[in-house]
Parts: sequence; C-alpha cells; structure tokens
Amino acid sequence: MSNQGDGILHFNESLWAYRMACHGATKVCLYQLMYGHEVVLPWELKVGSRCVTFQDQLTTNEYLALMKDGLEDVTSHQLNALINVEANKARVSR
Repeated sequence: MSNQGDGILHFNESLWAYRMACHGATKVCLYQLMYGHEVVLPWELKVGSRCVTFQDQLTTNEYLALMKDGLEDVTSHQLNALINVEANKARVSR
C-alpha cells in the first residue's frame, strides 16, 4: 500500500516530464521556449554529464556569451511554435 508521499513524488516526476517534453502543438519543449536552452536534468548534475562538464570548464564571459546566443534563439523557437500552433488551428478548423 502506497502512502501520500509516493503519490506526490510521482506527480512531481510527471509534471517535470511534461514540462520537459516536446509538445506536438509547438514542436519544442516548454522549458526551451521559456529559457532559451535545453533543461539540465538533476541526474545530469549528479552523474556529471558531458554538458555539465563542458559548462564547468567555461569562463564567466564564455558562459554569458553562450546564454546570450541562446536567448536570441528563443525568439526563433517562439515564432516557429506560433507558426505550428496556427497551422494546427487551421487544420482543426477544416
């Protein structure tokens, strides 16, 4: 028999997965639309994935430059998501 804590844990994991998943309507994950880069998952921090290792080796200025590049990409991701949503609306209305 599971307790309430297990249910909350599974809900949190499900919510996390939903936020990180690529959605059919936008064709991009919500996290990337919001923050401009892919999410770094908790297990990647614990294990020390290639992405995290690379990030740790960057200087502050290099990191800032990469984050600014990512922010410029946010606009293109948002525009593409809007185009996809509008195309889906048109398809559904037919």
